[in-house]
Amino acid sequence: MPGGAKKRRSVRRKHKTRTINKKNKRKNKKTKK
Repeated sequence: MPGGAKKRRSVRRKHKTRTINKKNKRKNKKTKK
């Protein structure tokens, strides 16, 4: 059980980073333009 919870937490963290990266990419695009 604890192992599964740990994995779930890791995935959630990954998703958060992905969203942040997406936001940054958008910001960079705007600045370039």
